[in-house]
Amino acid sequence: MKTTILSLPLFAASALFAGTAMEGVTFIPGGIGNGTCLLGPTGTSVKTWSSVGSPYSAFLTDSGTVLYGTGNGTGPGAPYKSIAEVDWSGASKNNSWTWTSPTTGTLHHGFATMPNGHWLAIGYEYLTNAQIMSAMGVTSLSYTGTAYNEHILEYDPATKTVVWEWDAKKHFSATNDPHKINVTKWGSSSSGPGGGSSGDVMHFNSVAYDPVRDVVMVSAHMMNEILVVDHSTTTAQAATNAGGKFGKGGDILFRWGAPTNYGGTGSTICNVVHGGNAVPQGYANEGNYLFFCNSDNGVLNTSAKGISAAYEIQPVVADTGFVLSGGTYSATVAFSFFKSGYTSSGNFGFVQALPNGNRFVSFSKSGKMAEISEGAIVLEYSGASSERFRASRYPLSYKGISSLTGVYQPSTGVEKVVPVEGLHVIAQAAARTLTVGGVSSGARIRIRDMKGRLVNEVTASRENETISTRGWSNGAYVLSVESAGKTETRGIGIFY
Repeated sequence: MKTTILSLPLFAASALFAGTAMEGVTFIPGGIGNGTCLLGPTGTSVKTWSSVGSPYSAFLTDSGTVLYGTGNGTGPGAPYKSIAEVDWSGASKNNSWTWTSPTTGTLHHGFATMPNGHWLAIGYEYLTNAQIMSAMGVTSLSYTGTAYNEHILEYDPATKTVVWEWDAKKHFSATNDPHKINVTKWGSSSSGPGGGSSGDVMHFNSVAYDPVRDVVMVSAHMMNEILVVDHSTTTAQAATNAGGKFGKGGDILFRWGAPTNYGGTGSTICNVVHGGNAVPQGYANEGNYLFFCNSDNGVLNTSAKGISAAYEIQPVVADTGFVLSGGTYSATVAFSFFKSGYTSSGNFGFVQALPNGNRFVSFSKSGKMAEISEGAIVLEYSGASSERFRASRYPLSYKGISSLTGVYQPSTGVEKVVPVEGLHVIAQAAARTLTVGGVSSGARIRIRDMKGRLVNEVTASRENETISTRGWSNGAYVLSVESAGKTETRGIGIFY
């Protein structure tokens, strides 16, 4: 038995915290009451910003302020007038940005901050059919409708100027091309989520920066894709198919989710995609791409068909850039999560990478937000009002939280979790305990160190059994639970 335990492949550093929720705080835009709420490590509210109610676009910054979208913008779906910033007290930082397109449209949906302090956003531009043809340099086109064009904009709040821009219409095509947007794939009466025959044919709903490759990615609701473009270009180069680190100007470098959009092989993964973003630099799997399927088509897993699913993919990259194989972009799935009862409407949903390797998923329609570790739910919030696009988790070490010391001092420990299916372990640093959940009464729980020595043994009297870890040395341990003739084993880490 001793030899078997020590040979289990559970002790790699990435697996030591399997089944453990991250110690941190949770920021829920518009999700509790009428304002945006920050929940502390014990799940209680420590701050509410009553004036910040945008479910699509609000989050904490590194300096401890809140950025959010505000005001009534123009355009077919989730438009807002400005991005505004407030401090901990809710007072304006007098640092807002309003953008109006060359025609009819404003900022809309998600935005993000960049490592250089700049703000990255998306904006609408209304195009008549004649303007679409003019942009493409053609005099006839099988697509006869209008379109809301999309812009990606990088704004410097210090100089209050747009310093970089990508314009989708510069990359339209009437034929299949993996680096272009084929306008003939659009429906001429396409209404999009904004309603009416608006020509809302792309409908970008998130934008994110990937510093690992210096690229920008968006997710496109109506195209059921995530798209990646080169950020190393100048604005002038971004309007062409040449220049930049990848040598393709502003042409699409990588796309995933609907290969038939560009003549590739394979089926569409999602029926509506949201929340495209990248695993941050310095995290495990940095540079992988995350996105949320509002309704999965069952292509990657038949069990997910018809429900919501969160995915992480690793694009195949060579020295020359993202790899096209047989005319289709290549990627492997690194993470997925779906569960009956965890659903999101066609308008919201998000998946976030956490620094401890877990993933945090916002499900709007069911009002649930869940932290996932090794496929298990280790932390969950439920009962939040529906139609909330994006909640965010921040570790206690996050400098946007640390900067608030003296106003709000985070406590230690982790959130109280709801019962979940299967064996899971929650470490509570402040109390020096482990809670072993998902066990049956009478189960034998044993914990051994890496030398196979028995550290603790207890017979479970309840579904969630708590074990003291006081006096334990920091390091890796092996947990085994024996019940009904079967034994389950987990690798765990204790670091105080």
